[in-house]
Amino acid sequence: METLCDATRVLKSNGVRVTPARVLLLEVLHSRGGLITAQELHGFLPAGSADLVTVYRFLALLVKARLVREVAGTDGIAYYEMACSHNPVHPHFECLGCGRLICLPVFQQEDSERVYAYGEGHEVESVSVVFRGTCSECLAKATEEGKG
Repeated sequence: METLCDATRVLKSNGVRVTPARVLLLEVLHSRGGLITAQELHGFLPAGSADLVTVYRFLALLVKARLVREVAGTDGIAYYEMACSHNPVHPHFECLGCGRLICLPVFQQEDSERVYAYGEGHEVESVSVVFRGTCSECLAKATEEGKG
């Protein structure tokens, strides 16, 4: 089984025009794994390969083509992740203390069926589940500070 999707093949098979910058962006996005902001993605690119506006536009195109999922944080920043067989739909956790957005384990089959059942009778294009609260690291830090 391949460990990464072939960016050129993915773009072509989804009707997205293939350019060197787009292939590079998709490869970097896929290789990073997990959630990434447009600015972070831009920072991983070789200098001069694509400007930040190009990154934002391409991410919007990938979201529209359902090749990438967008998760909105309470900080107003959009986070992106691949939407492929290597990264199935899964919930996220946003820490209201430190602001981290964490990928949680993939739903079990019965959990997925239960979640998708809420959309029965409608045309569901995407599902986003984000739990919000205090992460284990912030909880541990608060406990440690309370002891001092």
